[in-house]
Amino acid sequence: IGADTLEPIDHFTFAEYPAGSIRSNVPDFAKFIAAMINDGAFGNQRILNAASLTTMRDIPFPDANGGQAVGWTYQFGARTLLGHGGDDAGASTDFVIDVDAKKGVIILMNVTRRQNTDEIVARLLDESDNCS
Repeated sequence: IGADTLEPIDHFTFAEYPAGSIRSNVPDFAKFIAAMINDGAFGNQRILNAASLTTMRDIPFPDANGGQAVGWTYQFGARTLLGHGGDDAGASTDFVIDVDAKKGVIILMNVTRRQNTDEIVARLLDESDNCS
C-alpha cells in the first residue's frame, strides 16, 4: 500500500464500554495473556483468581455455541486456540492463546483488518514452534 492511499481516521470510541474502547499496548497485554496461560499468575503475582479464570475459559452454553466462552472464542483445529479479535475503521486487533502449547500471539494494527491476519497468526504460532 502506498502512502498516498492511506487516509487518516480521527480518534473515536464507543458508548458500549469496553467494546472498542480498551486501550493497551503489547507489553502490558502480554502480561495479561501470560497470566491467562499461567493459571492467573504473572511472575510471582496473582492477577486473576482461579474462579475468574475458570469463568473466562468456560463455555456457558455449549449447545447454543460450542466455541463461545465469556468474551473469548475457541477455535478448534490443528491447534486449540482461545482468543478474541476486533476490527473497526483504522484499527484491527487479534490475540490467541494456543491452549495446549501455552503460548500466545498479539496483533495490534492501526490499519483496517487485512484479509491475511489469520494467516499471520498461524505463521507466528508455527514459527514459535521452532524456537527454543
